[in-house]
Amino acid sequence: MSARKKPTASRKDDDVRARVALAAHPLLAGCSQGFVDQVLARARVQTFAAGETLSREGDAADYWFLCVGSTRVFYRSPLGNEVTVKLFSAPAAWAEMEVLTHRPHMEDCAAVDRVVAVRVPARQFVLLLDAEPRFCRNVLEDCAARFYIAAQSEKKLAFASVEERIAHLLLSYLRLFGVPVDGGTHIRVKLSHTDIANGIGAAQKSVTRTLTTWQKAGWISKRGTSYVVHALDKIEGAVLHPVPGIDFIAGRGVRS
Repeated sequence: MSARKKPTASRKDDDVRARVALAAHPLLAGCSQGFVDQVLARARVQTFAAGETLSREGDAADYWFLCVGSTRVFYRSPLGNEVTVKLFSAPAAWAEMEVLTHRPHMEDCAAVDRVVAVRVPARQFVLLLDAEPRFCRNVLEDCAARFYIAAQSEKKLAFASVEERIAHLLLSYLRLFGVPVDGGTHIRVKLSHTDIANGIGAAQKSVTRTLTTWQKAGWISKRGTSYVVHALDKIEGAVLHPVPGIDFIAGRGVRS
């Protein structure tokens, strides 16, 4: 029998980080440490680099806890066009809808930056719901929050102008990845015109026209492959129909 392969130091570090993050995860608030240990015992810790895919539309669904990093959830058309429907930032979780209805994943999910996630097999997730009422309630509330996000997204796609949809998306990226710098706030992740067009389901030329106008006005500027926002009030002013409560960033409350 071959010797069992020892986990690498980085894998050990990820396991420790996942355990610590999971113990403090809002979805496990009010649950005992013993229950947290049950979750970890039934789960698999996985790491992903920026741009890597966690799951694809049509994959068999498991439940995911996001412990470190951020992900983007999006629909992809047969022609390769994309529309972003949610941004997840740790701590977050998803896929209870697919698991409980015995359906595959409905969307694609990719890492925005380095991700450490805990993946719970579908059958084990159902057993965990049965074992801990408080966990079941937490999952229900989180699911309801994301239904709210989905309703917001539908409304924006139906009625908001390209300019307003760009503003909504940039504001979400700012809250998630914004870093204060001289003269503004730097969105610290790669964000191209194509990324933004995919994010809002619009033609790239329309996005380029709006962003070029904002750059000439001094509202934003490019820094390598990312953006710096210099006039937050102007971007906020471009949102004609502000949405109170929850935005693109799944589960996070925002001020109305």
